[in-house]
Amino acid sequence: MLSHEGDLSQAIADALGVSMNLMEKTLTGEGTSLNREIKTLKCEVACELLADTKSPIADVGAKIGYSEPANFTRFFKSQLGITPNQYRKTKNHESDGK
Repeated sequence: MLSHEGDLSQAIADALGVSMNLMEKTLTGEGTSLNREIKTLKCEVACELLADTKSPIADVGAKIGYSEPANFTRFFKSQLGITPNQYRKTKNHESDGK
């Protein structure tokens, strides 16, 4: 679902069978937002794919909804402070040391 082209928020609400208002109100009550949760999930999935596969970075970005690799790289860096390539190199280095 992360690669969904349309409104991901609405697609999630539909999949859960709840209204957007109820979903946002519930998340706000938990101290978060749907946007924040989507970003967290996208980061988790991207990190897993970068660490555990040899898929090109553009493919990893596409799997989480970024058709343009540059947009994926900007998103990833804004969330983690490093580029996807730097993250992958770090993870590869860590696994070489084990």
